[in-house]
Amino acid sequence: MEIRQLKYLSAVVNYGDYQLAARSLFISPQGLSKTIRQLENELGLALMEKVGRESRPTNAAIELAARSSQLISEYDLLLRFLCEGDKHYDLCSLEKLTLGVYNAGLRGDIFSNTNFSTLFDRLQPISLDLIRRSSAVCLGGVLNGTLDAAVILGKPNTDELCYHRIASVPVYVSMAVNHPLGAKTKVMLSDLSDWPIAFPDDLRYIPNHMKRELDKKSLKLTFEEVPSRVGEVDAFLEKGGLFLTSLYGFISNKTIERQLGLDGEIAFDMYMVYKEGNACSAYSDILFFFRNELNKILLAIRNR
Repeated sequence: MEIRQLKYLSAVVNYGDYQLAARSLFISPQGLSKTIRQLENELGLALMEKVGRESRPTNAAIELAARSSQLISEYDLLLRFLCEGDKHYDLCSLEKLTLGVYNAGLRGDIFSNTNFSTLFDRLQPISLDLIRRSSAVCLGGVLNGTLDAAVILGKPNTDELCYHRIASVPVYVSMAVNHPLGAKTKVMLSDLSDWPIAFPDDLRYIPNHMKRELDKKSLKLTFEEVPSRVGEVDAFLEKGGLFLTSLYGFISNKTIERQLGLDGEIAFDMYMVYKEGNACSAYSDILFFFRNELNKILLAIRNR
């Protein structure tokens, strides 16, 4: 069994889809499937099962991915340490570590039910200061030095930061309960072209990510700035407006959510980021904690 195999399995479990997992790993779906089959033969375990026409991770695969999470985190940080050489220094000699964690407010807080006490205990004797902000604010905090590290949605486009992928998060379309799109079990990207969409300031990378696919189909989306005050949100929903979100039920019982699809599920990666040369052995504990939490959250979503 190799680290590469465990990383591939983790990607399949996180995405729940061969196509998206392969795309995130920059390999072919056939190559990914072959690697998983090899791992199944080595372990004597069924890691994927057929549900209708789809292949889904088994409970054994989910458990193996969760248990190998810390090993993958340690391996990633070891490689970073070896690459940085004498630029490496250990923040664990400090008494306090400030961590920014993604919280998108009206766009949905995927960690709303997370108990962070386990992470606080795990990092002792370091005192952890947890800051809940949007991905953009967290990213800016790491760049300007007010945060030591951050957990954000979207891959940072800067050479100043090191980053480690945690997991992928599905994207949902949130709408009024009587919206015509609510009749669909999954909303496709082409369905969005007829409705105004709240500009996803906290999911800032979504328009560009989707634009490539929209250009192929000669489709356009209409984005609008929507203030976060309840009155404006309700008025936007009443006229058929849509929100892109990472969570079910993110506003109130006035909304319903449908998963956004495009040749499979649309999902976006979550990363832990920190400044180049600012590595810390405690980061493996943070990676393990959030990978574990997201695996539980995503499994709960898939089982709804």
